[in-house]
Amino acid sequence: MLEEFGGPLQRIRAAAPLASASVAGSSNVAATGILSLFFWNLLAPPYNRKNEDEQEWLRRMRLQMQEAKAANADIMAFQEFWCASEQYCSLWRQFAEQHGYTMHVTPRVDSKRDGCAMLVKGCCEAHFSAFTFADWGSRIVQSTELRFGDRFITLLHTHLTFPHASDHDPPMRLQQGRKLAEHVQALGAGAAVCCFGDFNGDFTDPAVALLCRSGELQPPPPCAGGEPEPWVSHVAHTGSLMACDHALTKNCEVRGWRLGGSREALISGALPSDHRWVHAELALEPGGRAVRSALGQRPEGGA
Repeated sequence: MLEEFGGPLQRIRAAAPLASASVAGSSNVAATGILSLFFWNLLAPPYNRKNEDEQEWLRRMRLQMQEAKAANADIMAFQEFWCASEQYCSLWRQFAEQHGYTMHVTPRVDSKRDGCAMLVKGCCEAHFSAFTFADWGSRIVQSTELRFGDRFITLLHTHLTFPHASDHDPPMRLQQGRKLAEHVQALGAGAAVCCFGDFNGDFTDPAVALLCRSGELQPPPPCAGGEPEPWVSHVAHTGSLMACDHALTKNCEVRGWRLGGSREALISGALPSDHRWVHAELALEPGGRAVRSALGQRPEGGA
C-alpha cells in the first residue's frame, strides 16, 4: 500500500477566485491579533442519502447561508462544496460578493463532484495555492497565506478520507496525515499554521494523532458553551457519532471555539447538514518570523 499512498502532497492548479473582494482599509486582525474562523461540512446534495430534490437542497443551502452570514467571520471554509453544480456555485458566489469575501473553490481531483471552498474577507494580503494527496481518496488541501500588518498565518483547509473498514482506507488515511504533517514542517519551524476542516476522526484516530505529533500541531482547548463530553460534530453515514471537525495550530493558538446547533438537533436530522458548524478564534503573534513561505516565497521540499 505504501507505493500507492506514499510521497508528498502534490501541487495542483489553483483556479482564479470564484468571487473577489477589494483589499482596502485596515484589518481588525492587525490591531487585535484575533482571527475569526468559521468552517462547516455542508453535506453536498449528491451525497445526501435522503434523495433530496432541488427545492430541498436550496432550502438547506439558504439555512447554511444564514448561519454563515450571522458568523461574519474573517475566514469561512466549507467541505463537501458542490463544485459540479453551476447553480450552487453561482448562489455561493453571490453570497461572497454581497458580504465582502474573496472565494476560492478547489474541486477534488479525479472529476469528483465536490471539493472545498475558502472565503477570505477583504482588507488583508493573501496568497492562495492548492494540493492533492495523490491517492485513491481524490482529496485536496487548500492553502492560504495571510498577512495582517505584521501578523502572518498559513491556513490549511482539508477533508480527509472516511475511515471505512477496508484494507486500503486506514493506511491511506495514515499517509494523508503524514503528508499534511510534512507540509506543515516544510513551512518552517517559526511558521504560524492552522490546519482545519473535517478530519473524519477524533484525536485518538491514528491519522489525526500522527498529524498532530509529526506536524507539531496543538489540539484546541475544551469546547466552549457547556458542550457535554464527549462532544459530537457529525453523524456518519454508518450511524456513528463522531468528533471529527478540528482546528489544529502551530505558533498560534485557538483561544476559544464552539459548535453550532445542538447535539440533539444533529442526531435527529434537524440541522441543514449531517455536521455541526465550528466557530473558532485564533490568536496570532506579531512579527515577520511567523511564516517563512508567506506572500511570494515557497517552502522547499515536501510539496
